[in-house]
Parts: sequence; C-alpha cells; structure tokens
Amino acid sequence: MTQLAEQKTSPLRHFTSSEKQVNVVPSPAWLEKLRKHALHRFEQVGFPPPKAEAWRHTNFAPITKTKWEPAEAGNAAEVGFLVEQFTFGREAAVELVFVNGRYHGELSRVDARLPRGVRVGSLAEAAASEGEVVQRYLAKYASIEVNPFVALNTGLVADGAYVHLPTGTAIEQPIHVLLISTGGERPTVSHPRVLVVAGDNVGATIVESYVGTDHAY
Repeated sequence: MTQLAEQKTSPLRHFTSSEKQVNVVPSPAWLEKLRKHALHRFEQVGFPPPKAEAWRHTNFAPITKTKWEPAEAGNAAEVGFLVEQFTFGREAAVELVFVNGRYHGELSRVDARLPRGVRVGSLAEAAASEGEVVQRYLAKYASIEVNPFVALNTGLVADGAYVHLPTGTAIEQPIHVLLISTGGERPTVSHPRVLVVAGDNVGATIVESYVGTDHAY
C-alpha cells in the first residue's frame, strides 16, 4: 500500500524576497536572532485558520493569494501631496513620516522643546544607538507566540517608529506617526513597527495614520 505524504507549503513563500531584502541591511546580532525566531514561528503556525475565533470574520485570501514584492524606500518628492494632505502641522509636537516602512527625516518634524530625555525617530537607528532599551522591549509585549501577524511583522521588520517617554513625561500636543505606502506596478509590502516605551506617570497622545496611493500594497 502506497502512502502519500502531504507536502506543507511555507506561508512565507510570498514574502521570501522581503526576507532577503531585510538581511541586506546590517543589524545587531540580537535583532537578527529575533527575526529568525519570529520567522520560524510564523512558518510553524502560518495565517490563522478560518475557524479561529479571533479571526473568523476576516478573509485572508487577498493576502495569501498575492505574490508580494518588497516596497522600495520611496521618494520624498513623490509623497509630498500626501504629507500636505494628512499632516497635523503645528498641532503636533512630533510628526514622524515613513514611506514604505522607512523613516524620512526630511519629511518629519520634531519640536525642539520636547521634555528632557524624550527620544523619537527611526526604530532602525534606535536599535543601533539605544540597542539595550530596544532589545528589552521589542516583541516582549506584542507576542510572536500568540499572534501570527506579530510574528510575520517581527521577522521582516526593517524600520519603524521609536518613541521613548521617560517617567513623568507630559506632552500636551500629540505625537503623530504618519505611515505612507506608495505601491507600484506590482503589489508591494513593507513591515514597519511602532515601539513606544513609556515610564510611569506619562501623559501623551500618539496618533497613527496609515495612508497611501491608489495601488495594491
């Protein structure tokens, strides 16, 4: 009697090129290890099954049936109209702008009067300059073991927003994180992460805006 073994298809098959792109950028050893662990976890569990209670009203077909290309870093000049349309302007104490998951300092604005000790900016830069703090908190609360989408994002993260608010910090105006996707001729994907580290007795408002052009992303 011949037995036929079912070959399991990796859920990462549509994201392998993204994995290669992430590995091109030098990262701390601990972050590379975290990525590998997260990708391994995602390969184990894949996307949530249709009968999973938390996801039973969500249709993943548009994601799982699409071949995704890594999004390019993006050109600041091409997204100027989106920044103008969705900016908080002077109403925000901080506005961090990301294009296809990458931080653009020239489009961002940080109030020089922020309280002492506040750190805001690129997660990739923070991983290099404040690695001890980032390592202590990244993927410790958004669990790769519980949520497969967290595992996928963690495994392919290259950049994102980093906000560090020390104990007792009070900021009246909001911190605005503006994440822009531009898409392209083919469906594109990016995996930005927002890490907020807040001490005790912090008063602050953080607003995330996800906007994009008329493309598949």
